Formats: sequence, structure tokens, C-alpha cells
Amino acid sequence: MDLTALNRVRDEIVEIDGEHTEKESDLSEGKLPEGIAEADRGEKRKCGGAEAGLSGEELDGKKDESSATKKLKIASISEGLSYEVVEEEGQIEPALKKLREPGEGLPLFAVDLEGEKLSRAGELVILSAATEKHTFLFNIKKLGPGVFDKGLRDLLQDPDRQKLMFDCRQDSDCLWHQYSVKLTNVLDLQVMEVVHRGDHMKQNAVVAMLAYSSSGYLPRVNGFKKCLQKYNVQDQGILQAKERGSQVMKREGVWLEQPLQKALLEYSAADVMGFYKLYEKLKSAVRLNNHAVVEASKNYLEFFRSRAVRTNDTFERNGFVPWRIFPTTPGTGPITTCQKCRQGFPSSDFNQRGQHICPVCVKVTKEVNKGWY
Repeated sequence: MDLTALNRVRDEIVEIDGEHTEKESDLSEGKLPEGIAEADRGEKRKCGGAEAGLSGEELDGKKDESSATKKLKIASISEGLSYEVVEEEGQIEPALKKLREPGEGLPLFAVDLEGEKLSRAGELVILSAATEKHTFLFNIKKLGPGVFDKGLRDLLQDPDRQKLMFDCRQDSDCLWHQYSVKLTNVLDLQVMEVVHRGDHMKQNAVVAMLAYSSSGYLPRVNGFKKCLQKYNVQDQGILQAKERGSQVMKREGVWLEQPLQKALLEYSAADVMGFYKLYEKLKSAVRLNNHAVVEASKNYLEFFRSRAVRTNDTFERNGFVPWRIFPTTPGTGPITTCQKCRQGFPSSDFNQRGQHICPVCVKVTKEVNKGWY
């Protein structure tokens, strides 16, 4: 071996045993050693505004000699989005440890799922989890279902840790039926937005829900992107990442490709980071109608996962606030099954003679007949 080759080999070695903490050449230039997969298909990741250098992780200020700390961590800061992709077993516990840290502000952490046709029958690819300080993207497709047995299930099921989510219905269905993970203690932002909307109109949303059948008030739910715009969340990094990801997602099957495109990783990180931004805009709804938000969030968790059979039709997945999702006064008469959505409600909820169709499904039927679906 000549001298040049010898120096090249020497420069590729990083020792994390206290003698060397920085690489002499390649790492200082922002290059990655062979064998470390790049989720952005070879693009250089950025960290702190400079091209990313790599270092061993030190937890609690003390060097851990386990293999986990000897794994080089790749952090990404791009367009103001800082996140870490967890796709190797040695990265799981350090990530979970940071997620378990008590927050300085909000006593909760944000959770979101991404994948292909996500539900009990779809395929989960990324589970995003974030605190105010850290954002982790767990690559479930690479880690496999065993990642839930290594502490992730316990964290998601912890009744003492509140999870901030946006429309958790499909996520809850997926986690329970595919991975035996029963989400608990969720604060759902889509529910909060409905309550906040009612309060903003000086019309208590929950009272309006009670008068569904008599007043015809059938509110629609808003998507996350629309909520960001509606409540003037001015974070260009988040908004641009959402837009780039949406463009990539127009192609079917893109979530099943490995390595994942950088736009999809940024999209996933933008969601959970954006949850905190939107929460700040909507938290007055929790103060004014905490019981309604909490109970409706519980009902959202069960909305799909408690069903023996999913139909995935228009009546199951429409754009309206689900009937009786908020705590309401009890109806009268025996529980009767809606002929469209197959959900049971007090017989007094059905107004059309000879037909057992709940008010939401009545509205959806009219829209279907108009060709809107």
C-alpha cells in the first residue's frame, strides 16, 4: 500500500474512545463515510447552517460506551427544519430517551404517521414524534414492527403523556390493528379547531352540535394545511416543506420507495413541528371547552379502530364532523344502526320516516346525488 492510500485509510477512521472526537479530513469537509445511507439521495445534509459534520452522541454529559453512542448520528437542518431519522436499532433508545424528557413548556409531544393508504390495511412508513426541542422520524419500514417492542409502544400508550395529533382517526386504526398499539391521551387539533371556530363565531360549537338535526348546522372539518393558512401560521420552512412534499406525493407508491426522498422526510418533520404552531393558535379552545375537546379526542381515537369492519366508502370517510363525536345530551329510544355509515345512534336522531339515516349521512347522500363525490 502506498503512502497516499495509507493516508486515505487513516482519514476514514473515527475513534470514539476518548482519543479522537473529530475526523481529520473527510468529516471536516462535510463528506459522509461509505455505508451511511442518505435519505436525500446523496444530497448533503445541513446542520446549523454548515455542511454536516458527524460526532458520537453523549447522553447527560457522560460518554456511554454502548454501541448506540458509537453510531454516527445524522442530523438535518434544512429550510429551518431540524430532525433526525431513526432507521437503525442503535438509534432507537437514544431517541426515545429524548422524547421522554419532560418539556419545559407544553406537557405533551406531537405524533404523526405517514405511509401508503394509511389505515388498518395500508402500510405505515414514517412515525414522526417531536418535543419542543427534538424531532425524530422513525422509519418503520426499515426498522420493522419490532421497534414498538423496544419502548415506542409504551411511549404511545402512556396515559400520563399527552399526544398532540391532527385527525388521529386513521393513525389510531393503523397502530391498533397492525401493531397492537392503543393510543391514549390524545389532544386532537382538528377537534380543537372545530371548537375554536364555534367560539370565534360567538356560537358555542358544542351547543351547536346538540342542535344538529333541528338547526341543520353540519360543520365540515378542515385539513391541516388549510388550518395553517386560516390561522396565519407564518413559518415559511413548514409551509414550503408541506408544499414540496405534496407535489412528490401526487405519484402513487412514493412512500414505499427506499431511501425516502428528502421532500418526504421534510414533509413529515413539518407536520409535527407545525402541530405546536397551530396549538398556540387554538389553545384558547381547550381553556374554554376542555371537556368537549378531551371527550371528542377520545371519540376520534375509537372512531375507526373500534369498528369490526371498514368500508372505506364515502359515508365512512366524508368531510363533515362525525355525528355525536362531541359529548351531547342523550338521545331517546333504542340504539339504531344508520343504514349508510353503519354506526349506532339513538333512534331519536333519525328524522326521516321509514329510513334510518343519521343527519351527517343525509347530508352526504344529497352531495353524492349532486355528483360532488
